[in-house]
Amino acid sequence: MTPEQKDTLMQREIGRRVWSALTSQDWLCSTSQGMYTQQKRHYTSILPRHFDEETWEPVVNYQKPTFTHISNYLNEIAHVLVRYLDDMMDAGDIDSKYNVVLRYDAIMRGLCIEKMPPWLSLNTPYNDAWPEWTNAKTVLEAMEERLPKEPQWWVEQAFVVTAGLCLGLDLFHRSEGEPEAIKDLEAIHKAVTILEQWPTSSVAAHGIRLLTTLLQEHSKKNDATRADSRAKEPDLPPNIAPQALAHDASVDSPKPSEAPPPPREPIGHPDVPVGEEVWVNTDFDIDMIGFEELMETLPLQNGFDNSVFLDSLWNGYTV
Repeated sequence: MTPEQKDTLMQREIGRRVWSALTSQDWLCSTSQGMYTQQKRHYTSILPRHFDEETWEPVVNYQKPTFTHISNYLNEIAHVLVRYLDDMMDAGDIDSKYNVVLRYDAIMRGLCIEKMPPWLSLNTPYNDAWPEWTNAKTVLEAMEERLPKEPQWWVEQAFVVTAGLCLGLDLFHRSEGEPEAIKDLEAIHKAVTILEQWPTSSVAAHGIRLLTTLLQEHSKKNDATRADSRAKEPDLPPNIAPQALAHDASVDSPKPSEAPPPPREPIGHPDVPVGEEVWVNTDFDIDMIGFEELMETLPLQNGFDNSVFLDSLWNGYTV
């Protein structure tokens, strides 16, 4: 590819990416605005192609994550939203609207299963060759130092939050003692520190709460893991020599229990009936005493049927 051809390719792909971003934003806003302006049948531009950002070599079959994988997937989701909006407006009654909801619920589920890039799925193992985690750390390093009068842009704060979330995903898929897990934990704390530089930004405030909650959940996960490991380990005595074990066994061995006392003789003559305080040998159910007292407090016509209560309740209202 000549330099002129490469420049032409880059300009064409930049135009496609800009147009795709505009249509996606317009369609995504339809959920809150109730309308949209860009009709897909009114233009012929195709979605951006997948290229390596450094070499501009084509990427086929999700060999390597690219920005266009995410943007194209988001564009397709956004187009489903406007189709859902159109069908909901055409639905005449509540039953028709409910059928629209069911139909598009199935479409969205199928879209997540069939069209989601595999490296966005939680079921795909992490590949060290993917650039997301390296880029996340690069963003945090670039945003760590700020000039005194540098302007404040909300997109910068959003990048810091996203970088912290990427590192948090990596952190939850690593063991506690791994070197990369320690680096991820330090980087997430750095992201929180960076966001604290914007005390008046709502994006930064939400990001701090989100990352702080993420760190708390990771701490709980590690505590639970350590508790499980301790529960599986047997408790060994400090001295496991044979003589010490024999001595401990003789000391801790249970002592023979004393002989049980002889049964008490009944007081009085055996033919005399027992008193009411000795209720063990009686033939009535002790658990029914409270229940019978409860039933005596209820009107005879009520019993277990609450219709009388309902009738008395509704009789107080006139239509």
